[in-house]
Amino acid sequence: MLVDDLITKEKIDTIYHIDIGHITMFDTFVVAELKEGLTIGYEKDEGLLEVILDHFGQSGDFGLICNRVHPFSVVPTQLYKIATLFEKAPKVAIVSYTTVGKMSAQFEKRFWPFPVTLFDDLEPAVAWMQSTIKSAC
Repeated sequence: MLVDDLITKEKIDTIYHIDIGHITMFDTFVVAELKEGLTIGYEKDEGLLEVILDHFGQSGDFGLICNRVHPFSVVPTQLYKIATLFEKAPKVAIVSYTTVGKMSAQFEKRFWPFPVTLFDDLEPAVAWMQSTIKSAC
């Protein structure tokens, strides 16, 4: 499911179309839908972290949903560097639709500097994100 097909009470704040994909900002979380075939890492994120920092700041009071509608690679050994950008850990969810995508997400989860929750579909990931952020406030 694409974020465009999502029905939620959350209002879309901003949509960024950057070289690596579409970044949809809501009030309290972001949904990233990246292009197929990319290799993403701390040193090569093509502006993704910059967009997130510009929108939410360094507090970490937000959630990130990576909606993997297309296969791409992550450099897992660079994920720990993301922790230096935020004062506290943002909420992170990864949505994977294929067996290979789920296996990759399970592997990458070990390298994230924050707790990561895995989902099979976008709607439950958004519902989890909304309830998790609401309870943290």
